[in-house]
Amino acid sequence: MLKRKRDVEENRREEEEAFRKSKMVIRSPRKGGMEERDREDWGRKLREELKKDMMEGIKALSEKIKEKIKGINNGIKGQGEALRGEFEKLKEGFRERERKWEEERKELRGSIEMLEEKIKGWVMGEKGKEEEGERGGGEKE
Repeated sequence: MLKRKRDVEENRREEEEAFRKSKMVIRSPRKGGMEERDREDWGRKLREELKKDMMEGIKALSEKIKEKIKGINNGIKGQGEALRGEFEKLKEGFRERERKWEEERKELRGSIEMLEEKIKGWVMGEKGKEEEGERGGGEKE
């Protein structure tokens, strides 16, 4: 029976040792439990996983933000193109009005010059008649 008890204890120790090696658990003689080293390893692994997850999340967010910014830029460019088109239409409208006004000015200048010539002709004609009347010694009628 002693041998059997020893065998059982030896098997248990071997299993515990194999378990500790697989889990990297180091038994502390004072505490009889897991040592701080195992907790630190676990904490380090957890921090690494968390850091990795955070980096992946940040990358995904940055990609989404880049896509949204591209969409906004494209929208702004489209609006800019539309505004340029409207601006060109307005400029063309003003050019057309300016051409019409210039034509009207030319017509008015021509009319004014014609009227000035007529008036000059009338004034000269009246002066000519007055001069003839004075020379003839007669009165005006």
